[in-house]
Formats: sequence, structure tokens, C-alpha cells
Amino acid sequence: MYAQRFWQLPFAYLGVVGIALAAASEGDPKHIRLGAIALCIMGILVFWIMIGTFRAIDRSVGVIQQMEKKLGLQISVKKHHWMIDIPNFLLVIVGIVICGIAVALM
Repeated sequence: MYAQRFWQLPFAYLGVVGIALAAASEGDPKHIRLGAIALCIMGILVFWIMIGTFRAIDRSVGVIQQMEKKLGLQISVKKHHWMIDIPNFLLVIVGIVICGIAVALM
């Protein structure tokens, strides 16, 4: 379930960043700076959650492979290569950088 929806997390984060910064752009620069700092922290947490989810998926695949091996079955599950998810991680990093730029400009 998590692996199927893993790609949605960075897009949701970028959407929140875009909407929040657009909404705050007409307000007080102090509020924009505080909002951007909060979004940076949120981005770091999202990145951390994505890494944890990715590692949990790998662990669960490893456990299933061990179970299949012990039962004498042909191994049917494969670990998914981390390079496939680099764009997802990069999107979150882009969101963090955008928030950092917003903080620096205010």
C-alpha cells in the first residue's frame, strides 16, 4: 500500500509549499518568514519519513524472501532499486530549497 502511493508524498508537500507561500505572499514579511521556516521543517520531516518508508519496504521484502527460502519456495519478491525513487526525493529537496530561499529573501 505505501509503496504504491510513495510518489504522492513529494507532490503533496510541494502543493502545500506552493499554496502556503502564495497565500502568505501578500501578508507581513515576518509571517512569510515564519511560514517558510515551518515549511522547511515540514520538508525535512517529509524527507525523513520517505527514507524510513523506503527502508521499511526493503526490510519487509527481505523478510518475505527469507520466509520463501525457508519454505523451499522460489523467491517471488524482489527489492526495488533506490534509483527509481530519486525524483521523489529530489522534489522534496526542491521544496525545502524554495522555502529556504523564501526565508533568505524576507
